[in-house]
Amino acid sequence: MVLEAIDRIPVTVRNADLAVLHRRPFRDVVTHLLDNKAWMSVGYDPPIIAHAVTMQIEVPREVILRDYVYRPYIEQDQTTREKVLQRDKRQCAYCGKDASTWDHVMPKARGGGNTWFNCVAACAACNGMKSDRTPEEASMPLLWEPYRPTWA
Repeated sequence: MVLEAIDRIPVTVRNADLAVLHRRPFRDVVTHLLDNKAWMSVGYDPPIIAHAVTMQIEVPREVILRDYVYRPYIEQDQTTREKVLQRDKRQCAYCGKDASTWDHVMPKARGGGNTWFNCVAACAACNGMKSDRTPEEASMPLLWEPYRPTWA
């Protein structure tokens, strides 16, 4: 029972440049420590000792990898008003007229986020008329479903 608890203690793994890579259970990190691929930077106070048949090892709170692990930069696409207007060709998704702003299909106040599938272009009149309601509640059906464009 105690072994299982030590086995699951979370350990923060840092890259050689000290950037946090992830958190892993001790059982996943112990091989890196034994192979000398990582070293313990911060331990627990008081120390937690894991016992094996032939050795004892202190459980780290944080380890640093000796060699840098390259992680490619992945750009996080941000849904913005201008991008939504561009996707919808500046046409209101409720009436089809010229759109100057955007609207959240599920209002942000009710948990709707800034995602491609929740934002549409809207004219000021439709945006004000819909207010903090869903299209069904406002009796304003969408002319098209929001989607993620291929260029995003």
